[in-house]
Amino acid sequence: MFENYNLVWGFVSLLISHGISFVFNYIKKGEYKQASLYDLSWQPYKRVLVLHLTILFGGFILISVGSPTGALILLVALKIVIDALAHLKQHAGKAPTVSKAAN
Repeated sequence: MFENYNLVWGFVSLLISHGISFVFNYIKKGEYKQASLYDLSWQPYKRVLVLHLTILFGGFILISVGSPTGALILLVALKIVIDALAHLKQHAGKAPTVSKAAN
């Protein structure tokens, strides 16, 4: 299925990236102890909204320019940078604190 669309490398890179984030942030840092089902279920929608608006307005800009290759590369690079910054912000300071009385 993926071979027909040359999506293997994208799929593998996403799998590795999200797997590493899951293990290090959610499991090792203990984010699962602070996560609520409500927060987890609504968390992606802000980023999805930004993604869809970017695709819509970026598509209009690409059509109006007429030569979309350079603009498309810029759009992909900006999305990667914004995703990386959002990921770092989301996981900053999420490690649970352990009180000395619990030890």
